[in-house]
Amino acid sequence: MKTIHTSAVILGFAAFLGLAPVGAQAGDILPALGGTVKKDRPERPEKPKGGKDDSKDSNGADRPNLTEVRDVVNSFQADKKKFSDQQKEAAKNAQDEARRQLKELKISGDVGGEVRKEVKDAVKAAKEQAVEQARKLKEEEAAAAKEHRGKN
Repeated sequence: MKTIHTSAVILGFAAFLGLAPVGAQAGDILPALGGTVKKDRPERPEKPKGGKDDSKDSNGADRPNLTEVRDVVNSFQADKKKFSDQQKEAAKNAQDEARRQLKELKISGDVGGEVRKEVKDAVKAAKEQAVEQARKLKEEEAAAAKEHRGKN
């Protein structure tokens, strides 16, 4: 497999080196026949009148005033920062309120212990139900197998 790959690489180089002079001859002959190697570029369009101070763009539409654009961008950034700060403050207030409520619940009694007990009871009931369903499925499977053996 390696020799096939090596052979292919050698053949590729040989083909490349063999065709290089043909390309060079074509480049030498083309100008002699009246052709050109470089393509001529089309002429540039005329620059708009009025220069940089003109208040219209190349399509004839009015350009916005640069200071107005800067003012709009700056006011947008300020509004964005203010909104972001308000969002952060609201999130902080909500977090503080949740902590306060949790603290009040802990003071009023052991809510965590009650919740844990309920969760443990629910898990225990789910396990018992799963065991009961597995027992019923096993009984049904045994009955179906017994019935199937009776038919044969």
